Amino acid sequence: MWEFFECFDRRGQREFSLWRLELPRIERALLDEKMRMIQVFGQASCLKGPIRGHRHLYKIRVQGPTVALRPLLCRGPIRMDREFTMLQQMTEVGGKDTPPGAKSEADRCRSEIIRDPSRRVRYEVPQP
Repeated sequence: MWEFFECFDRRGQREFSLWRLELPRIERALLDEKMRMIQVFGQASCLKGPIRGHRHLYKIRVQGPTVALRPLLCRGPIRMDREFTMLQQMTEVGGKDTPPGAKSEADRCRSEIIRDPSRRVRYEVPQP
């Protein structure tokens, strides 16, 4: 079974968890369902990537009724064979990533975790 982690932002906040809580209920449920599938089946099940120009980044594609979620994550980066780390929240609006610098910010966060693994914490995917 794969484990999930999430990184802390520069203020020490668990941004992915906060972002998830702000999502509409349906999108939040769809995201949780995809994350549970990834936990069981790993990378091939629901991830898109690696993303061109960002070889360590993947995104979860969730098409909700009101918003297209595209949260960014990576394998590892500590234990590549059994963990994923949620790096940056992202949505897609009109075929464009929002916020525009999300991929670069995700790369930066991944690099910080490699230098200092305490920059992340275990994330428990909510169960239905």
